[in-house]
Amino acid sequence: MVAIAGTDTPLINLDVASSNTVDPWEPDDDQANAKDITPSGPRQLHHTFPAGNVDVVKFTATAGRLYVIETSNLGSGTGASNTTLTLRNPSFVVITTNQDRNPKQTSRVSRIAFRATVSGTHFVQTAQLNPALEGSGTAYDISVTDLGTAAPTPTVSSVTPPQGSQGGGYQVSVFGTNFLPGASVSFGGLPGTEVDVVTSTKLFVTVPNSATGGPVNVIVTNLGGAASAPLVGGFTYIDDVSTLGTYVNVTFAAFGTFPGGDSDAVAWTDYDADRD
Repeated sequence: MVAIAGTDTPLINLDVASSNTVDPWEPDDDQANAKDITPSGPRQLHHTFPAGNVDVVKFTATAGRLYVIETSNLGSGTGASNTTLTLRNPSFVVITTNQDRNPKQTSRVSRIAFRATVSGTHFVQTAQLNPALEGSGTAYDISVTDLGTAAPTPTVSSVTPPQGSQGGGYQVSVFGTNFLPGASVSFGGLPGTEVDVVTSTKLFVTVPNSATGGPVNVIVTNLGGAASAPLVGGFTYIDDVSTLGTYVNVTFAAFGTFPGGDSDAVAWTDYDADRD
């Protein structure tokens, strides 16, 4: 027997005989054959076989409650698992999708956080980003967690790094308390993207671009809950061209060099590490 995802745990990870063995939860490829998964219960292990297979699980959601659906413990090696999640309502209409919990970190795992607007059976489809993959390398665990109805008010204590280019597009870490999956972050009223709540005290977020420089307030809002008090001046937008940076020699061909052979030089700081 070959363990296809992590250390075997009863009711969580299952062994299969070989890489060409069908998913242990098959058949589960459509709405009619969706497998039950218990919110806040054991994770289920699945893997993709044959290529292009889509697994479907279902759970009963209650309106107003916050649920987190995520994959973890992904297979590796040739044809490593890289999941995509699609959440569907009781009518099997798509609510939302997620390919990568944190594209900037290339995590390969997927996460959906949502507050149910209606009670009833909800469905989750899991597929591989590369539909040509199959076998034990595509193993993944899937879980559904019920976080209840409460949404505690978050606090924000710091942002690291505390400054960056006006162009945005890079990630920073935000620290505080009471962060829940599905939280949103704003910088001076501008929404951040690709928010990844790592723990209740730390999250990653991609900084939006800003037309103006200077300090801005940072606010975290839990999904369906209250917003934090602003961290006043918690982040500062700075131009890429700055008098504080490392001097980089730039020769302007049209004007030649300065007397003594020195080239025209500008002060430049690459705050977002994108080399532009």
